[in-house]
Amino acid sequence: MTVQATPAAVAVRPFGFRDKFGYAFGDFGNNTLIALVNFLFLKFYTDVMGVDAALVGIVLTIVAIGTIFANIVIGQLVDRSKTTKNGKFRPWILRVSGPFAVMSFLLYANWLSGAPLGVKIGWMIGSYILWLSVFYGSIEIPYGALPSVMTNNPNDRIKLSNYRNLGGSFAIAIVSIVIPLLVYSTVKGNSVLSGTKLMWCALAVSVIAFGSYMITYFLTTERVRSSESTSTRIDIKAVAKAILVNRALLAIVFVVMIRELSNTSLQGMASYIYPNYFNDPAAQSLADLLSTVLALLVFFFMGRIGIRFGKKETVAVGCLLIAASEFTAFILHTHSPYVWIAFYLINTLGIGAFGALSWAFITDIIDDTQVRTNRRAEGAVTSVYTMATQIGQALSSLVLGFMLSFIGYTQANAFKTSTVNGLYDIATLVPMSGFILTALILIIFYPLNKKRVNENAVFLAEHHPEQNLENDVLIGQDGSEFGTGIAPTDERIPKADI
Repeated sequence: MTVQATPAAVAVRPFGFRDKFGYAFGDFGNNTLIALVNFLFLKFYTDVMGVDAALVGIVLTIVAIGTIFANIVIGQLVDRSKTTKNGKFRPWILRVSGPFAVMSFLLYANWLSGAPLGVKIGWMIGSYILWLSVFYGSIEIPYGALPSVMTNNPNDRIKLSNYRNLGGSFAIAIVSIVIPLLVYSTVKGNSVLSGTKLMWCALAVSVIAFGSYMITYFLTTERVRSSESTSTRIDIKAVAKAILVNRALLAIVFVVMIRELSNTSLQGMASYIYPNYFNDPAAQSLADLLSTVLALLVFFFMGRIGIRFGKKETVAVGCLLIAASEFTAFILHTHSPYVWIAFYLINTLGIGAFGALSWAFITDIIDDTQVRTNRRAEGAVTSVYTMATQIGQALSSLVLGFMLSFIGYTQANAFKTSTVNGLYDIATLVPMSGFILTALILIIFYPLNKKRVNENAVFLAEHHPEQNLENDVLIGQDGSEFGTGIAPTDERIPKADI
């Protein structure tokens, strides 16, 4: 039956700069909170709370494994959400952003620094579970799925991914440039992390993140009609099977996990390399200031490179560039923070390629899934992607925690020569190995090259024209009806060859 426009219908605003600008702020909010965790959460509990690094890594990894099941549930709930007048995914951002910001502040409970060790460990476990397994997934999954309903143009989605990377890069830059200048104190000639200063910085970052989410909510528009499931049963086995038979999704799970392990190690070790190895935490601010300038340049040309050569191809080359840079740094074993910064800027080029284009992998996989199965499953695909991100970050904490324990890092000997040389080795070898593996998986196993992505876009435009609400489509103000003027089709699309 054809759905008619209601008298109260209004024209949908065309996709444009407002959407890209608003979407960028969402990842700005995400990354202000995530960067603070990646940079300083482990160091906070080792240096301020006095918890063994290996124990912190084990806790974070166990929580991340539990998050797998939480994300599957959240992804299914997101998929089953009703499309309202405000869209399907944007209301999630509105509801969850406040609690997520509050929980992000509570991670750094410096008022417990004098409490018994068991209390500090209990708080670390409980707060991190709520932060990662409940609130982070509840905002990241709908936010990650949002581009799939903002536009169905593959090039526009690349632009959204690029703007997301820009927003995230600015957030990481602000955290990494400003925070090191505020949270360290000099004790006996050494730069020592101050728990009190970090706690108040966390409060400021949480407020900024909440404001950023609100900008995303009010500036973005959903245009592509998303399929809605009426089933209430969440079949975890079916989701797991779907991952195993979806080559693109399975490959990207490993890509994201290994990439996050590598990149988080690179970021997390910055809080040890600069104050401990170089005894110069201000050098981290300089490095990230220069990296931000370079990231801006990357922003202007990386989207075009991705369109020209393909996302898969461009990201793989970027990963190999980082691996080569880290290998050279390991061989040189420099004691100059400025030489180290030079290698970090080379890494920025490769990281920028991944960041600018990797989130567009989600929409490519969503489209490919619909071509093969006639079901978009935005929430399920995004939840799997988010799950892989979280596991990679947690594995980074596990690897770094055990390696820090292995080299004998504690509060007492954090500045011994053997310890700081071990820090240098960790900061180079872990990212180098991880980015080599990431490139190989993309090149060998990930099937969605430039040709396949464009073929899927053409296929969906021909077989599902009713999904596109971007041009002359009307939406009722109450959100109850879509004035597409096009009858929905019940025809199943034949599965494409895998």
